[in-house]
Amino acid sequence: FRSNKMGGKEELEAYLKEKGVDRIMQHLVDAVSVEKPEDVRSFLVRALQKEAVGGESPAKEMPKWEDPGMKFGYERWTGLRLLNSFTKTKTPFIPASQDGKKVKWYICGPTVYDSAHVGHARNYVAFDIARRILSDYFHYDVQYVMNITDLDDKIIMRSHRKHLEKMLTIAENGLAAYVEKKRTVDEIIPLVQAIAMGRAVVQYEEKNIPLMMDATKGLCEATRKDVFAAVVPGCTVKECDIQSEYLKLANTYEKEFFEDMSLLGMRAPDAVTRVSEYMPDIVSYIQQIIDNGFAYESNGSVYFNVSDFQQSGLCYGKLDPTKVGSSELIAEGEGALSAAAGDKRSSSDFALWKASKRGEPAWDSPWGKGRPGWHIECSCMCSSILGHEVDINCGGVDLKFPHHDNQLAQSEAYYGVKQWVNYFLHSGHLHIKGLKMSKSLKNFVTIRGALEKYTARQIRMLFVVNPYYVPMDFSDDSMSQALTAEKKLNECFLSLKGVLREQEKVKSQGRLEYLQVESFQEDELALLNELSIAKSGVDDALCDALNTKSAIERLLQLVSATNSYMQKRGKESRAPLLTNVGIFMTQILNVFGFGTDDIGFTSGTASAASVEQVAAPYLDVLSSFRDNIRAKARTNKDGDVLQLCDALRDDILPELGVRLEDKGDGSVWKLDDKETLLKEREIKAQEAEEKRRAKEARLEQQRLKKEAEAKRLQVSPKELFLPSFDELFGRKDGYQGYKLNDEGLPIEDAEGKEVSKKLAKKLQKEMEKHIEARKKAGIE
Repeated sequence: FRSNKMGGKEELEAYLKEKGVDRIMQHLVDAVSVEKPEDVRSFLVRALQKEAVGGESPAKEMPKWEDPGMKFGYERWTGLRLLNSFTKTKTPFIPASQDGKKVKWYICGPTVYDSAHVGHARNYVAFDIARRILSDYFHYDVQYVMNITDLDDKIIMRSHRKHLEKMLTIAENGLAAYVEKKRTVDEIIPLVQAIAMGRAVVQYEEKNIPLMMDATKGLCEATRKDVFAAVVPGCTVKECDIQSEYLKLANTYEKEFFEDMSLLGMRAPDAVTRVSEYMPDIVSYIQQIIDNGFAYESNGSVYFNVSDFQQSGLCYGKLDPTKVGSSELIAEGEGALSAAAGDKRSSSDFALWKASKRGEPAWDSPWGKGRPGWHIECSCMCSSILGHEVDINCGGVDLKFPHHDNQLAQSEAYYGVKQWVNYFLHSGHLHIKGLKMSKSLKNFVTIRGALEKYTARQIRMLFVVNPYYVPMDFSDDSMSQALTAEKKLNECFLSLKGVLREQEKVKSQGRLEYLQVESFQEDELALLNELSIAKSGVDDALCDALNTKSAIERLLQLVSATNSYMQKRGKESRAPLLTNVGIFMTQILNVFGFGTDDIGFTSGTASAASVEQVAAPYLDVLSSFRDNIRAKARTNKDGDVLQLCDALRDDILPELGVRLEDKGDGSVWKLDDKETLLKEREIKAQEAEEKRRAKEARLEQQRLKKEAEAKRLQVSPKELFLPSFDELFGRKDGYQGYKLNDEGLPIEDAEGKEVSKKLAKKLQKEMEKHIEARKKAGIE
C-alpha cells in the first residue's frame, strides 16, 4: 500500500470490503501504522493467522497447508471454522466447489471382522452429527462417502479361525457318534488327535494361517469321507475356501454394523464403497503411481517410495510429522500378514499391493497374484467418487499415522498435486472407565450391549455434550451428564406442551380468562431476550468448530429460563412465545440428529403431535377420573384403591408411553418415549430393591446387636473378664492367664506382675458399668 501511495485507513478498508474479507481483517487497518514498509506483510500474515485461529498461535513444525480461502476467496465464508488436523487450529471452512455450496466429504469406514463397539459409535455418530450440522444448519450440499474395509489381514485370519471352529464342532459331534456306534480305535484315535490339535491352534495361533490350514486339513484326513458320512450323515469337514469365506464374514459384520448405526440414528451415507468391489480400479490406481515414479515392484508386491515422494517436493507426514519413521506404527499399518521387511528399499516404504501367500485371497495383477494394501483402498475409492480435490476427510485420531498420512501421499502421487484433501477432521479417543477398550480387560462394550443399558437418544446426547475432537470416557459418570441434559430438555418440552395443551382446551371450551391479549410483561420480555441470546449463542458455538457442547449449554440455559417463566406464569403463559421457544430448541436438536416432532423429542414411530391430538381427550378423562377416585380413597383411607391408582401411574401407563405426574391440584399427563419410561421404571425398581435390602440388613444388624447385648447382660460380674467371654465383649487382647480377685477383677498379668493403676481403674469402671446395665435390665 505504501509503495502504491495507498497508505490511508480509508483506502485499506475499502480494498478489504471489495475483496470480501472485511469480516476477518477489519482490524488489520492498523497495519498502515507499521514503521517499516517491508514489515507490513509479516504484520498482516501474523494478524491474519491469529484471527483465523481465534487467537491461538499456529502449531509448530506443521507442514505448510494451502488455505482454500486464499485460493477460492473468503467471500463465500459462512463463518464456520473447523478444527483442521493439518494446522491443529480452527480454520475458516471454504469448500472448493464453484458455488461454494457443495461439500465433498469422505469418512474412513470400519474394518468389518467383529461386532461394532462404542468406539465405533463415538466415531460414526459424532461425525454423523457434524455432517448434519453442515447440511441442515449451514445448508451445504454434502456428498458423504464411506468405505467398508471388507478385505484385511484381520478378516482373513478371523475367517480361517471361524472356519476351523465350525469344522471342529462338526468333528466333535462326529467323535461322539463314533463312540456311540463303537467304531474302531484306529478310527477314533486320529480324530481325537486332530481335534486336540485344532483346539490348541484356535486358542493360541490365530495369526498363523498355515497352522490353522494344517489343523483343518488334519480334521479332513481324520474324518475319512466314507466312514464319517456313514456315521454322521449330512455333515462334511472341508478345507477353507478363503476366496469366498472372507467375504461371508465381512458381509455378516457389515450388515450388523449398519443395523447398529441405524439403531443409533446415523443418516445413511450417500455412497458406500467396498474393497472387494474395486479390485480392477485399485490395480489401475497403483499402476498410475508406478508410472508417476513413486512406487516400485518387489517380489510380486508393490511399495510406495517415500524417499522419492519427498525428493519430488511433495510433503509426507502432514498430519503427524512426529510419528514419521515409527517402526511400530509402520508395522501395524502393514498388517500382521505382511511380507518380510527385506522386500522394501526403505523401512519407511509401505505396501500398495501384497503378493498373496498360502491361505490368502488373491487377484490377478501385472505383478502377480495378490491383494491390496490397507491404505490404497481409501485413496482409490475416494478418488473414484470425489475426484482430485476433497473438502473433508475424517476418521479416528489413531488413524492419523500411518493410514491417513499414507492415504494423502498415495493420492497426491497419483494426481501430482500438493494438497488432495483441504480439511482433515479427527475424532478423539474413547476409553472405558479410563482404560483402553480390550476384550482381555473385559471392558469391551458392543453397541448392542450399550443399548441394553441406555437409549439411542441418551448415547447420541453423550456424543453431543462431548464434541467429536475431544478425548472422552464411556462410564456411568460420563453418561450422567448426557442423561441430565436429555432429561432437562425432555421435561421442559413435556411441561411446555402441557401448558399449550391446557390453553388449547380452555380455548375450545370458550373460556377466555387465560387468553386475554395483553402487552408483553417483564417476564415475557425476559424470556424473549433469553431466546435471542440462545439463538446467537448456538450459532457462535456451531461456527466455533462445531462445538456441540457449548450449543447444548446454551439450550439448557434457555430451558432454565423457560421453566422459571412457566412456573411463575402457569396457565397465563403466552402460548406463541412458548411455541417459538419450543420450535427453536427442537430445530437444533433435529440438526443434531435426535428424533423430533413439531415440538420436542419424538415419543415413538408415529408423529407425537398427531398421537397427542387423538389421545388428549381420553387421557384428560382418565386422569380426571383417577384424581377423583384417588381423592375419595385418601379421605376414606382406602389403601387398596390408592395402590390401584399408583399401579395405573407406575405400571400400566408407562407401557403406553404415558407419563402421569401427581401434582398438588391434580395429575398432569405427558406423552414420552416408551423406552425411556420403562428404563426409568426399571431404575426406580432397582433403587427400591436396594433400599429394601439395605433396610433388611440394617434391621438384621439391630437384631444381632440386641441379641448380643442380651447375652452380655447374662454374664455375671465375677465372670466378666474371663477369656471365654472375650469375643462376646469384643476384646481383641483379653485377659488370658490373668489372676482375678474375689470380685472377678484382674489384679496380676500372666507373668505375675501387678496390673497398673491406670488399667485397674479402667477395669473397675467397666465392671461398674456392667453391673449398672444389669440392674436396669432387672437382673441382680
